[in-house]
Amino acid sequence: MAGKIFTITLIVVGVGTALYAFGVVLESLVEVICTSTSKGADERSIARMSGHTIVCGWGRVGRAVAGYLAGQGAAVVVIDLDPARVAEVTYPALTGM
Repeated sequence: MAGKIFTITLIVVGVGTALYAFGVVLESLVEVICTSTSKGADERSIARMSGHTIVCGWGRVGRAVAGYLAGQGAAVVVIDLDPARVAEVTYPALTGM
């Protein structure tokens, strides 16, 4: 009886470990695929930036501020809640809160 319990436990732990490893590999692949898109490229270029100015919001005022700062030679990064507005930004941009 003890041998059967040991075997059942070994099978359950083995299958659980295999499924966990498969999930980790799958998550890594999805992350690589997602970061290879243009959005991922934007995020990587923003991560390498330093000394930049962050403009929060891409409304009327945010556009004016970003245009002024870019005209002064500043590197600008825009953050907005609306993904549709972020898609039309001409500077590096992120959707965020």
